[in-house]
Amino acid sequence: MIPDIPNWGSAIIEVGIGILIGIVFHKIQSKASSVERNLLAKIGGMTERIDSFTEHKKTLEQDKKTFECKRIIEILDKIKEKEEELRESMKNYHIGDNSLLRFSVSENLGPYVTDGRIKEIRDACRELGGYVSDNSLLLNIRKYTDAFMAPSDVILNSDMPQNQQHIEAILSLLDRQLNHIQEFLTGLQKELQATI
Repeated sequence: MIPDIPNWGSAIIEVGIGILIGIVFHKIQSKASSVERNLLAKIGGMTERIDSFTEHKKTLEQDKKTFECKRIIEILDKIKEKEEELRESMKNYHIGDNSLLRFSVSENLGPYVTDGRIKEIRDACRELGGYVSDNSLLLNIRKYTDAFMAPSDVILNSDMPQNQQHIEAILSLLDRQLNHIQEFLTGLQKELQATI
């Protein structure tokens, strides 16, 4: 028969096993906390990079919006200026030889209001698509772009103006067009102010 281990012996063995389990648990826990710290540091770094990327993207979008708005504004301002000059010429026009008026239109307004400029306005509107608060503004500008060529087409491609009614019709067309251009310019200026 095997003698029983006295109680004090079993107590030492139990304490030893407890200490061993405690040491193992401590090692596992310190390793886990080390992994946790590394993981949190990596997550923090990724969060900073995502925030930096988001901020950079926002800045690029604002820069793009500003550039495209200014591009359209510049073209519209020049068209407005040329149409105001044409309007003044029409007010002072005397019915008769319209070759001087045609020359003025072909030299001043014609070269600036071209298919290329119209395409440039449309392209800029398309580029602005998701960046403006009022997409109807861009839609209206794009719909209206063909009308920019109407005054010069009427004068260059017809026998107008042959009487006072023709002059008044052209002046009315120019006034409506200048009003639309001013609406577009005002809307684009508001978009630029919202960007700043």
